Amino acid sequence: MSEISCNSTKYCHCGEINRFFILKIPSNPGRKFCKCPKPKAKNCGFWEWPDNFSDNTLSEISDLKGKLEVATVKIDNLRESLDAIRLERDNLKKKVDNLEAINNSQVNKSRKLEEKILKLKMLFMISLAVLVGFFCC
Repeated sequence: MSEISCNSTKYCHCGEINRFFILKIPSNPGRKFCKCPKPKAKNCGFWEWPDNFSDNTLSEISDLKGKLEVATVKIDNLRESLDAIRLERDNLKKKVDNLEAINNSQVNKSRKLEEKILKLKMLFMISLAVLVGFFCC
């Protein structure tokens, strides 16, 4: 809890001007309250919330804090899932790249074999023509 200065015209039961403080506790962080400025042993016991929040409002704030915590956990879980999906995507990209390289290699081999077959066909045709010409003569 920390004290803040404020030009207050509110007086406590003993006639002193109230002092305002800000709570630093998890249930009401940042909430202002005022109390008697005298030390605890000598004060009149005056204490109030100057913002006049109702119990219903405090309950709604508490519910919203709970929902925020749940949403934060969900966001963290989604971020972890997204990281895992990105890692899997990167691994799949590497596999695709490897498969494309293998495919390109196979295509090149196939082209070379087709060229060899074409050359063999031509050689066979020439040999056949020479053989026919030899028998015809």
